[in-house]
Amino acid sequence: MKDSCSKFSVDLSAHFDGELDAEEEHALQSHLEGCDQCRANLEKMRKIRSAMSGFGKGGSRGPGSVLESLRARLESEKGRGKKKLL
Repeated sequence: MKDSCSKFSVDLSAHFDGELDAEEEHALQSHLEGCDQCRANLEKMRKIRSAMSGFGKGGSRGPGSVLESLRARLESEKGRGKKKLL
């Protein structure tokens, strides 16, 4: 990682949270134009955010509810499988 990238790695996160002022945003965009590594990191962050966007919707709170949702889905699938056998 280049020395200049260490400052911008923090700015990438702040960019997602809308915490950069116009000057900081401009500096970040200028840096991204010439830095493949930071652009790749930004793309990874976008993919993670996209993948995580479904968690927590519908009143779900935390990993326990994700586990409960998976259990319910497995039970539903099991029930369908039994019906097919009868």
